[in-house]
Amino acid sequence: MIAKIQQRHDVLLKKLAEQSEYIDQKVDDWKFSYPEQALYIETKKRTIEKTLNYVTQALDDPESIEDLEALSKKLDDVESVFASLQHDFKPRWRKMIEIPAFLLLITFLMRSFIFSVPCITSATCEPTLLIGDRAFINKIAYEFAPIKHGDLVFLDAPDIPLAPKWSKNYIWQRVVGSKFEPLNLPEGPKTTILRVIAVPGDVIEGKIEHGAAILYLNGKKLNEPYLNPYPLIASQQKNGAAKTSAKFFPLTFNKQATKKSVTWSTYVPTKSLEEQPFYRLTKENIPVSSITGKPFFKDPKTASPHDSFEAVQVPTGHYWCLGDNRKNSVDSRTWGLIDEHLIRGRVQAIMYSIDTQESTWVLDIIKDPVQFCSKKLRTSRFLKKI
Repeated sequence: MIAKIQQRHDVLLKKLAEQSEYIDQKVDDWKFSYPEQALYIETKKRTIEKTLNYVTQALDDPESIEDLEALSKKLDDVESVFASLQHDFKPRWRKMIEIPAFLLLITFLMRSFIFSVPCITSATCEPTLLIGDRAFINKIAYEFAPIKHGDLVFLDAPDIPLAPKWSKNYIWQRVVGSKFEPLNLPEGPKTTILRVIAVPGDVIEGKIEHGAAILYLNGKKLNEPYLNPYPLIASQQKNGAAKTSAKFFPLTFNKQATKKSVTWSTYVPTKSLEEQPFYRLTKENIPVSSITGKPFFKDPKTASPHDSFEAVQVPTGHYWCLGDNRKNSVDSRTWGLIDEHLIRGRVQAIMYSIDTQESTWVLDIIKDPVQFCSKKLRTSRFLKKI
């Protein structure tokens, strides 16, 4: 033990001798421009000298040493002070870059492998999840527990295959996701959220009985309380960018960039358009039939042909996943079985929710900040556990 302490002590003494002149020069350079920093560095040097002197005296008389651990701790402290001096001597511009860069790296790693908070952009799981919800995705949930019936899972849609794992194309698909033809880099799969209906070993079958879609799981009719019970109404949403006038003020809405898209929104028939609990709907954005003069609806109780499928036994490593909003969901009825490697995490909660069709809610604030704060924030859905 004493031999190791002696060796560390000698190394630190040599390091002090090598850096002493440099430290003194820094103190001399900064004593007028950065007096507090100069004093701070000078104090650190004196602490190193005092501590090493104490250890030197102890090692000169080994028999008087009562606590070797305490002596080793003294050298640990010296090493820590040396490390902090290295940070102090870094240029200011480097310090300013390193901290944000480190935080960005940590954030990227956490959002890639631990959690993410994506914006819901499809109606697949209405009314459990609405367009504009920010869902908290636990990406390590299935490292510690199996995928279970009823879980809402965040997954890659299987219609765009992933490249071989950890290849250049795979990393590009996962990190960027946009196609880049000059380097022949492929587009990544879109993400979606579906509910796990059948797990490995289950037998799942879809039937149409009395005009309604019924699921049978292992021969028994499946009770699904999470299904969307409301009809869907067709609505036109205006999405576009904001632009400025010639003098860059005030901000105006760029009507040429505006796009009208028809979406099917969950609609509660017993409430007026102004009182709708899920989406803000107005007469202006509800198209009507030129024949009947009435809005277009989809009845959730009316089955579609793809609701009927023969019995499928789910093999190991696969799942049968469907959306809660069956009238407006692309899921296992279209894709078939979902490979477990496509499942990236479990939906835990809704962090916050904004009633918007824009790709970023900042555009909504720009267009109408008063309406955004008063009518588009769904505060009742904030921090809602799924």
